[in-house]
Amino acid sequence: MTNEHPALTGPRRPAAIPPRTDSTGHTTIHSSAGGTIEWTARNLDDSTLDSTSGPDATLTEIEHKFDDRSRADDPDRSDDSADTDSDQDPQNPRLTLLHGGVTRTLSVPAVGAPVSITSPSPALRDTTRRHAPLSRYKAPPAGPPVWSADAGWHDLTIRRDVPPPSPALAAALTPGWTHRWLVTYRHGKNDYTASAASVGEADLFAGDPIRVNSWHKNKTARAGLRFMEATGRLHAHESLFERKLLCALDFHGASNIYSQPFTLTWHDGVRERNHTPDFLVVTDGNIVIVNTRPAHLVRDPLLDDCTAVGELAMSRGWDHALVVGYPTPAFTIIDTISAHSDTPDHLGYTDDILDFLDRRGPTPFADVCAALSSPIMGRAVLQRLIWERQVSIDLAVPLEDHSLVALPGREVRS
Repeated sequence: MTNEHPALTGPRRPAAIPPRTDSTGHTTIHSSAGGTIEWTARNLDDSTLDSTSGPDATLTEIEHKFDDRSRADDPDRSDDSADTDSDQDPQNPRLTLLHGGVTRTLSVPAVGAPVSITSPSPALRDTTRRHAPLSRYKAPPAGPPVWSADAGWHDLTIRRDVPPPSPALAAALTPGWTHRWLVTYRHGKNDYTASAASVGEADLFAGDPIRVNSWHKNKTARAGLRFMEATGRLHAHESLFERKLLCALDFHGASNIYSQPFTLTWHDGVRERNHTPDFLVVTDGNIVIVNTRPAHLVRDPLLDDCTAVGELAMSRGWDHALVVGYPTPAFTIIDTISAHSDTPDHLGYTDDILDFLDRRGPTPFADVCAALSSPIMGRAVLQRLIWERQVSIDLAVPLEDHSLVALPGREVRS
């Protein structure tokens, strides 16, 4: 028989695979480490396999728990089957490990005694796939309330301060530098270049992404398009991290967003450099140039580029931000309810929910839904009302059934 287990080459399997017993009473149990455990269990009434693997273990510790009743005492067992395999001692069952052509046989000294199998072959150590431990979400300590009706994209993002210009850059920012720095934008298939001082906002707003987004099997970042309720259009993103920013800006109600709007050609005092910001955002009457990068991936070259973009933004009266993360649970809640941002209200629950909250005041989420004829549909509509800011919740704590929802301005404020 083959001694290679599918867990070594195929998809991951659960840690415990139910034992299989053939017609001769030979039982096979697969360990989570990929080995095959076999023993004759004809004389054992009940058996279970518990397997656990430590971080440095190369083969699982296996404990067999057997009922101390022998099948020989079973009145339903035939005499023929009782005589088979007579050399197997009911009180000293054999345990055999087969892997890589090597057979190891161990004797269990007493029924129910634990058995630890160690010293596996190097091949098993190299090919074993261990399941990563499951982690449960632990909410950070609750801080000051963040009411969803008042929250903006600044409350849903973590930003990093941009360092001041280096001495070399500061020396290069001599009068007229805005005419030496160049901005390149694209309209259709044509690229246009203007100085940082003369480029028009309308030209940037009417432009197309300066880079073409794509995705292939060897690319680690997932580019794509996300529809935004605030603008009614699809917007490009070059990674899932950027996609989260689009969700935060959509909840904020940004009036327009432009992906990869231009390429800035600037001089750091030593050499000429190029940088393409991730987004140009128009919100609350302001223009904001936004760069995004996970905090652990922020390096000095990016910080230098952000400093240059900050100088450009300051010269034009714009703002600039470097987003390095998204706070939990605030962003997690908004990202979840965004799936219901366009939920239709065929049952007319919107007015019922608003009237209910007007009469009752702050009420647990589940109680509001339970007051409707279809609580399931009520949950979807209530989440849409939170997205539309017609109903307010505290984003500083996870959204659960007991979370209080209220009309804006009538929250329980401490």
